[in-house]
Amino acid sequence: MPSLQSKKIGTTAHLSGVIDENSQLQQLDALGSVTNISFKDVSRINSCGVRDWVTWMKSRVDQATAYEACPLVIVKQLNSVPEFKKGATVSSFFAPYFCEPCDSEQLVLLEPAQIQNMQAPTASCPKCKGPLKFDAIAGQYFSFIDRK
Repeated sequence: MPSLQSKKIGTTAHLSGVIDENSQLQQLDALGSVTNISFKDVSRINSCGVRDWVTWMKSRVDQATAYEACPLVIVKQLNSVPEFKKGATVSSFFAPYFCEPCDSEQLVLLEPAQIQNMQAPTASCPKCKGPLKFDAIAGQYFSFIDRK
């Protein structure tokens, strides 16, 4: 059984599970015209998965692709492996925040346009409505935004 599952809704491929050496990314080609890739439910990616993803994206060089709902595991790859993006645009991604009154971590879905001067936008806790603190080093976490 493949570790990565995908389904197509409109022009979006929704991925879930693990991107690794067993993912068989060529199955995404069988979905037909896919211009958006939602990573929302991807839980992990290993080095073999990164290698295979980069190779697969090179095969899509003439196709416009947008990455949606990138979880932290994908943001880490976007920041450390420039070829992971390979001409795609990132339309949304999750960022880590922390609520001190609730003592809880929160993931906030952001769009690149919300990042000004490499600073995290303000956000409110969904539980107590208090202010959330960005829980990473902004300059490092958002570095993928300016990459082509």
